[in-house]
Amino acid sequence: MNKTKRVRALILVAAIVGSAAPLNPANAGGFIDLNFENVPTIIGLGVGILPDYSGSDDYTYGVAPFFRYTFQGQERYVQLLANELTVNLLDNDMFHVGPLITGHSIIAIDGNDTPPAGDDGVVKYTSAHVDYVESEFIVRSGHSCQSHPLVIEEVRRILLEHLHHGA
Repeated sequence: MNKTKRVRALILVAAIVGSAAPLNPANAGGFIDLNFENVPTIIGLGVGILPDYSGSDDYTYGVAPFFRYTFQGQERYVQLLANELTVNLLDNDMFHVGPLITGHSIIAIDGNDTPPAGDDGVVKYTSAHVDYVESEFIVRSGHSCQSHPLVIEEVRRILLEHLHHGA
């Protein structure tokens, strides 16, 4: 790509960021929600209000870097938007963890839905479920279930199982 095309691309990116980045804390989530899915590779900076961390009510003015690299002809990508890194490196339904690595799933379902219905408020059961794991544990919880006593007990069970198989 020659220098003129790079400058034009940078101006276009700056225009997109300038029109899409709110400078209002009530709408700050809109900056993080920029949609670059159809752009193969993009690098830039934006200025706006950023949460201190995902879910924070405290905001800071600052420069927000963004980057997205999409692997050609695939749905795999690496993306950085401000303080949020997203990676999708598994673009193959035939992907399997084993035979040397064993996988386990802990899936949260908020409410009384029975799989395959239900979600944790963020991820649907049908997206979280995979056939190639050794075990699947359903916990009645919202998305952030890592401190739920049943999840802690399931992680303990898995670790002890692997400890005994490795001995």
